Amino acid sequence: MLVVERRILARLRNQTFFSIGESNATVAGLVERLNTRGFKKIEGNRRSRFEQFEWATLKPLPPRAYEFGEWRKAKVHPDYHIEVARAYYSVPYRLIGERVDVRLTARAVEIFHAGHLVGTHRRSSRAGPAPHPSRAPPRQAHRRQRPASRSGSRARVSHRPSHLRCRASSSRRPQTPRGDLAQRDGDIAPRYPGGTLVTVDAPGAGAGGGDLGTFTGFLQAVNDLGQMTGEFADPNNGYHGYVRNAAGRFVEFTVPGGGTDNANGTYPFSVNIWGLVTGFSADPNGNPTGFVRFANGTLDSFQAPGQGNLATFAYIGNALNQFVGLFIDSNGTGHGFVATAVQ
Repeated sequence: MLVVERRILARLRNQTFFSIGESNATVAGLVERLNTRGFKKIEGNRRSRFEQFEWATLKPLPPRAYEFGEWRKAKVHPDYHIEVARAYYSVPYRLIGERVDVRLTARAVEIFHAGHLVGTHRRSSRAGPAPHPSRAPPRQAHRRQRPASRSGSRARVSHRPSHLRCRASSSRRPQTPRGDLAQRDGDIAPRYPGGTLVTVDAPGAGAGGGDLGTFTGFLQAVNDLGQMTGEFADPNNGYHGYVRNAAGRFVEFTVPGGGTDNANGTYPFSVNIWGLVTGFSADPNGNPTGFVRFANGTLDSFQAPGQGNLATFAYIGNALNQFVGLFIDSNGTGHGFVATAVQ
C-alpha cells in the first residue's frame, strides 16, 4: 500500500480530472508503469513475478458476486413465520417455537436452523408475510391447493376408527396466516398493558337464578392475539357462547339443537391462534355434544365415533387445529380422543 500511495496517489494529488474516464485512464497508466518497473535486488518486476509464480494458481471467480450479509436471530411464531426487519417469512411448520439464524442481504433472506438451511426468500420491502405452501402444516397446504368449489352446505363430520375429523365445507381459511390476524371477528387491538384487570360482561346476559347465580361473562380461554371465549347465561338461564377480541367486540353464538334453559346450551372451552373455538353443547335433555366453531362463524357439532355414546366433550386445541376431548360410552366408561378440525 505504501508503494501504491507514493507511486500513484502522490503523483495525482495536484491534478484535476473532469470525468471518470479521464481519471481511470491516468491511473491505469501509472499502474502499468509500477508493475513493469524493475526490482533493485532481484531480477524481473512485479508483472513477471506474477506471471511466473501466481498466474497458474488462480481460480475462477465465483458464479455469484459477493454480497454483504447481516446476521440476526429470530423465533418461529405459532403461524410458522418469523419477523425480521418488519417483514414476515415462513419456515417449515415443524420449527414452531424454535430459534433460527437469519442472514439478510440486499436481495435475499436465508434462514438456518442448527446450521442447516431451512428456507430462502426474496427480501421483502414491505411489512407483510411471505408464505410457502410446502412449509405449511400438511392440512393447511392441501387447503390452499384445493379449489373453493363448494359453498353454502352445512358442516360435515366424517368418522374414522382412531380419531375424528371435523370438516366444514363452506368455511374460508386465510391464504396467509399473518395477513388475516386482524380480520377474525373484528380488528385486533393491542393487548392490555402491564397487568391491567378488565371486567368482561357479555351483552345479553341475564339477571336470573341458578344455584351458582348467573354468569354474565364467564371466560374460559384466551389466545396469543388477545381473543377470548366463554359463555354467559341469558334471563332463562340458557347458556350461550361468545368470542371477544382484544378490542372488546363480542360475537355471540349458539350451537343449533342446544338447550335454552335450565343451564343447558353452549359451553366453549378453548380458542386457538386461528380463532377456532372448541367446546360442547347440552341439548334440552342435558346430553352433551362436542362442537367446533371456525373463525368465519361456521359451527359443527359432532359425537365421537362409536355406538351409543352418552356424551362428547371437546377441550383444548393447538395451532394445527388439533384438539383433545372426552366421550362417554353407553357403559358409562370415559375415553379420550384426538381430533383435527379441517375446513
